[in-house]
Amino acid sequence: MAKFADIRFTLSCQNLFTITGYKGMDPVGTTFSNSNVDVDAGIDMGAYPTPRTFTFGVRMNF
Repeated sequence: MAKFADIRFTLSCQNLFTITGYKGMDPVGTTFSNSNVDVDAGIDMGAYPTPRTFTFGVRMNF
């Protein structure tokens, strides 16, 4: 039977939420040189939003 000497859980999140008055998906993803972008209306044609990243880890010592 295995006995644990130590166990550690970790959780990390990046870009969980954005607080802004911008109407589109992501204000960072807009490209102002693109003719398909309407910043006032919040239309981001062809721009990808910044991804959310969730990382979970477990470390166990026996």
